[in-house]
Amino acid sequence: MHTDEPRDPQLAQPLDALRGALARHHTPPAVEQALMAAFAQRYPKRRWYQGWPHARWGLAGGVGSAALALTALLLSPDGVRPGDAASPPAAAGRGAFIALESL
Repeated sequence: MHTDEPRDPQLAQPLDALRGALARHHTPPAVEQALMAAFAQRYPKRRWYQGWPHARWGLAGGVGSAALALTALLLSPDGVRPGDAASPPAAAGRGAFIALESL
C-alpha cells in the first residue's frame, strides 16, 4: 500500500496541505537516534518472567502447591492418608512391632 495515494479523493487536498506543512520541519537525522538511545536507557528491556504481574506468580504457586499436595495424597503408601488418626501405622502387618521405653 502506498501512503502517498489517498483512498478517499476528498482527503487529497487536506493531506497535501499536511505534507507541505510537515516538509518544512526537517529534523536532523541524529535526533531520532538520540531519542531512541534515551528511551532504551530509561526503559531497559525486561526478561520474559519480569513481565508477569505478581498475581499470576501467586496463582502459579498456588496451583503448583495444590498439585503437589494432591500428588502426595494419592501416592501415599498403603492407603494411609496424612492426618488420618483412625488408620493403623504403616508398619502394622509387616512383622512384629516392639515398643521401646525411652530413657
